[in-house]
Amino acid sequence: MEIKPLPGHPQPNSSHRGGQGEEGHDPNEPEQLRKLFIGGLSHETTDDSLREHFEKWGTWTDYVVMRDPQTKCSRGFDFVTYSCVEEVDAVMCAQPHKVDGRLVESKRTVYCPVNCGSGNRNKKLRNF
Repeated sequence: MEIKPLPGHPQPNSSHRGGQGEEGHDPNEPEQLRKLFIGGLSHETTDDSLREHFEKWGTWTDYVVMRDPQTKCSRGFDFVTYSCVEEVDAVMCAQPHKVDGRLVESKRTVYCPVNCGSGNRNKKLRNF
Protein backbone atom coordinates (compact mmCIF):
# COMPACT_ATOMS: atom_id res chain seq x y z
CA MET A 1 0.00 0.00 0.00
CA GLU A 2 1.12 3.51 -0.78
CA ILE A 3 1.21 6.17 1.91
CA LYS A 4 -0.04 9.55 0.68
CA PRO A 5 -1.90 12.59 2.08
CA LEU A 6 -5.66 12.95 1.70
CA PRO A 7 -6.49 14.62 -1.63
CA GLY A 8 -6.74 18.34 -1.02
CA HIS A 9 -6.00 17.92 2.71
CA PRO A 10 -2.30 17.36 3.45
CA GLN A 11 -1.99 15.88 6.91
CA PRO A 12 1.62 15.81 8.09
CA ASN A 13 0.59 14.07 11.31
CA SER A 14 -1.09 11.12 9.63
CA SER A 15 -0.63 8.37 7.08
CA HIS A 16 -3.29 7.98 4.44
CA ARG A 17 -3.81 4.62 2.84
CA GLY A 18 -6.21 4.16 -0.02
CA GLY A 19 -7.94 0.83 -0.22
CA GLN A 20 -9.72 -0.92 -3.03
CA GLY A 21 -10.91 2.34 -4.57
CA GLU A 22 -14.28 3.99 -4.54
CA GLU A 23 -15.75 1.94 -7.42
CA GLY A 24 -17.72 -0.47 -5.23
CA HIS A 25 -19.80 2.04 -3.28
CA ASP A 26 -23.15 3.65 -3.99
CA PRO A 27 -22.43 7.20 -5.23
CA ASN A 28 -25.50 8.40 -3.31
CA GLU A 29 -23.89 7.41 0.02
CA PRO A 30 -21.69 10.26 1.27
CA GLU A 31 -18.22 9.27 2.43
CA GLN A 32 -18.85 10.61 5.94
CA LEU A 33 -21.65 8.05 6.40
CA ARG A 34 -19.23 5.26 5.47
CA LYS A 35 -16.44 6.41 7.81
CA LEU A 36 -15.62 5.13 11.30
CA PHE A 37 -13.37 6.39 14.07
CA ILE A 38 -11.47 3.50 15.67
CA GLY A 39 -10.03 4.54 19.04
CA GLY A 40 -8.22 3.03 21.99
CA LEU A 41 -5.75 1.15 19.80
CA SER A 42 -2.50 -0.10 21.23
CA HIS A 43 0.55 1.72 19.88
CA GLU A 44 1.79 -1.72 18.86
CA THR A 45 -1.29 -2.43 16.70
CA THR A 46 -0.25 -2.98 13.10
CA ASP A 47 -2.11 -2.21 9.89
CA ASP A 48 -2.40 -5.96 9.33
CA SER A 49 -3.98 -6.74 12.70
CA LEU A 50 -6.44 -3.85 12.34
CA ARG A 51 -7.39 -5.00 8.82
CA GLU A 52 -7.64 -8.63 9.93
CA HIS A 53 -10.25 -7.66 12.51
CA PHE A 54 -12.26 -4.91 10.81
CA GLU A 55 -12.32 -6.22 7.23
CA LYS A 56 -14.56 -9.07 8.46
CA TRP A 57 -17.47 -6.64 8.00
CA GLY A 58 -16.63 -5.21 4.59
CA THR A 59 -14.22 -3.65 2.13
CA TRP A 60 -12.15 -0.63 3.06
CA THR A 61 -11.96 2.18 0.51
CA ASP A 62 -9.76 4.42 2.66
CA TYR A 63 -7.68 4.27 5.84
CA VAL A 64 -5.96 7.06 7.79
CA VAL A 65 -3.55 6.40 10.67
CA MET A 66 -3.15 9.40 12.95
CA ARG A 67 0.52 9.83 13.94
CA ASP A 68 2.48 11.93 16.40
CA PRO A 69 4.35 14.61 14.41
CA GLN A 70 7.63 14.14 16.31
CA THR A 71 7.83 10.39 16.82
CA LYS A 72 5.74 9.30 13.80
CA CYS A 73 4.19 6.68 16.10
CA SER A 74 0.48 5.93 16.03
CA ARG A 75 -1.61 8.19 18.27
CA GLY A 76 -3.89 5.25 19.08
CA PHE A 77 -6.75 6.03 16.71
CA ASP A 78 -7.52 5.64 13.03
CA PHE A 79 -10.24 6.44 10.53
CA VAL A 80 -11.58 3.71 8.26
CA THR A 81 -13.94 4.23 5.32
CA TYR A 82 -16.03 1.29 4.13
CA SER A 83 -17.55 0.81 0.69
CA CYS A 84 -21.16 1.13 1.91
CA VAL A 85 -23.23 2.19 4.90
CA GLU A 86 -24.44 -1.37 5.53
CA GLU A 87 -20.85 -2.43 6.31
CA VAL A 88 -20.55 0.38 8.86
CA ASP A 89 -23.87 -0.73 10.37
CA ALA A 90 -22.49 -4.28 10.65
CA VAL A 91 -19.35 -3.06 12.48
CA MET A 92 -21.46 -1.04 14.90
CA CYS A 93 -23.78 -4.00 15.60
CA ALA A 94 -20.82 -6.30 16.27
CA GLN A 95 -19.48 -4.25 19.21
CA PRO A 96 -17.52 -4.62 21.41
CA HIS A 97 -14.37 -5.05 19.30
CA LYS A 98 -11.05 -6.43 20.51
CA VAL A 99 -7.84 -5.86 18.52
CA ASP A 100 -4.52 -7.29 19.70
CA GLY A 101 -6.16 -8.27 23.00
CA ARG A 102 -7.39 -4.74 23.70
CA LEU A 103 -10.97 -3.46 23.68
CA VAL A 104 -11.30 -0.64 21.15
CA GLU A 105 -14.16 1.68 20.37
CA SER A 106 -15.72 2.28 17.00
CA LYS A 107 -17.83 5.35 16.38
CA ARG A 108 -19.54 6.78 13.33
CA THR A 109 -17.99 10.03 12.14
CA VAL A 110 -20.09 12.94 10.96
CA TYR A 111 -19.02 16.24 9.43
CA CYS A 112 -20.61 19.24 11.06
CA PRO A 113 -19.77 22.92 11.27
CA VAL A 114 -17.30 23.56 14.05
CA ASN A 115 -18.95 26.91 14.65
CA CYS A 116 -21.91 25.18 16.30
CA GLY A 117 -20.38 26.53 19.49
CA SER A 118 -16.79 27.51 18.80
CA GLY A 119 -17.16 30.42 16.37
CA ASN A 120 -14.88 28.79 13.77
CA ARG A 121 -16.18 28.72 10.19
CA ASN A 122 -14.25 25.64 9.09
CA LYS A 123 -15.59 22.11 8.97
CA LYS A 124 -14.18 19.42 11.20
CA LEU A 125 -14.62 15.69 11.68
CA ARG A 126 -16.66 14.98 14.80
CA ASN A 127 -17.27 11.62 16.48
CA PHE A 128 -20.73 10.59 17.61
